[in-house]
Amino acid sequence: MFEPVRLTSSFLSSRLIGAAALALALLCAAPAHAANVRWDGGGADGQWSNPLNWKNDAVPGSGDSVAFPANYVTAPLAVNLSAPVTVGALTLATSSPVSFTGATITVNKRIVVNFGSHSIANAIDGKNGSDLLIIVGTGSSLALSGAISVSNNKILALTRDGAVTMSGALSGTGVQLVVGGAGSLTLSGASTYTGSTSINGGTVMVVANAPVLAAGPFGDAASAINIGNIVTAANISIHAANGVTIGRPVTVSANATGSVTVGAASGAVSFAGAITLERGATLSAPAGATATFSGAISGAGFGVTKSGAGTGALDNALNTYTGATTVAAGVLLANGATQATGTAVSTVTVASGATLGGAGRIAGTVSVAAGGTLAPGNASGIGTLTVNGDVTVPAGAILRVHLNGATPSQSGKLAVTAGTVSLAGNLVVNLSPASVFSTGWTILDKGAAGAISGTFAGKPEGAAFAANGRGLQITYVAEPTATTSCSLISDRPPTRKSSACPPPSAPRAAATA
Repeated sequence: MFEPVRLTSSFLSSRLIGAAALALALLCAAPAHAANVRWDGGGADGQWSNPLNWKNDAVPGSGDSVAFPANYVTAPLAVNLSAPVTVGALTLATSSPVSFTGATITVNKRIVVNFGSHSIANAIDGKNGSDLLIIVGTGSSLALSGAISVSNNKILALTRDGAVTMSGALSGTGVQLVVGGAGSLTLSGASTYTGSTSINGGTVMVVANAPVLAAGPFGDAASAINIGNIVTAANISIHAANGVTIGRPVTVSANATGSVTVGAASGAVSFAGAITLERGATLSAPAGATATFSGAISGAGFGVTKSGAGTGALDNALNTYTGATTVAAGVLLANGATQATGTAVSTVTVASGATLGGAGRIAGTVSVAAGGTLAPGNASGIGTLTVNGDVTVPAGAILRVHLNGATPSQSGKLAVTAGTVSLAGNLVVNLSPASVFSTGWTILDKGAAGAISGTFAGKPEGAAFAANGRGLQITYVAEPTATTSCSLISDRPPTRKSSACPPPSAPRAAATA
């Protein structure tokens, strides 16, 4: 049984501080029976087994600490292992690239990169029951393309400002993959390890597809991902590249006081596991990317912020987090839930330049800032976005609706089931050539108690306007005996219930199309 690994924003605490500091200083202390052995390249053939390539002309023994120093490695070096070896530690302290190929390397303690960019294509085994530290210093990188096998170990990628790439599969039982520092770890292997993954600093990038319930970069389907599960002020990110599905449950721990970002790096990605919030988090997608969160998001009092110019989609019908949702940039689609069950998101604020859409349910108020957009419907503009709270579309804000076909079911609509609706912003209608009107289409449906106040900018009762070259007319129509109210848009003057329209200064309208 091993004590928990602890990280701080400066480096490591607990017993790992000493190991990391010694490694970075090239003071690789070893047990009394082990030696410190340096490569000098005297054999000039790159063979690990050639004694002439080692200082004092002796091949490292099992458990020795091995170093490739800058004063001996002054040019790119390719090292081949013709037979398996065991080392206590492997330290690369040269800016000249060193690459390893051949037989398996068993590492008892750590791999350290102080300078340069290096690669290991060999399979790597960790000593059973011991910690395997992978420490990559500032400006350095290490590419691990061989399979990595450990058992009852902790793998710690302390990247600092460096970069670690693991394209080989990680396997083993009882594994704790712990990521710290301020650099990056890129995972692409079809890993099968069982155990947990803790991301306590830096950026983790997943670049190979991992089926939801099969092997992938984060091990088997039961392997949880913990973000910031130790006390740290580091900024933490986990990003997936195009085509990746991450099916592991994710916990965003309250111990992390820096920013926590989860999302897409490029293309279309999916987070299918449940996300538990113990603090707020940012859901990100850059321009052209879409990050879909189909697992339920929970967390009493904690919320999410959508960042990036791309699209984020909340697709689960049972999201239960109760904190605020802020659409700071790009598009957020609230597609989760139905009108009868679940909660797509809580109270939502839409910033200038951002867009809130979706065909799900929002259990809270929606407030759109000037310059922001409310666009009911899915990514194609189809469906009803239901809001169980006040909706405010002030001057300078936009309500954008898509009329995409011959029936209302092929268009977007905003349904407000409780609270009030305040209109002063702009109405934008995207009208497809296939759209066919009969008696008109409902674009805003206000039900139950509460009123609609105001009108869309420049569009009072009966106003005519054009969309995609077609003439339209708007009415705020009242159903005399019902509690529902709505705005109706038609390609001709309305003929149904128009006599029930209230004055434009106090519109309360309801209609069926």
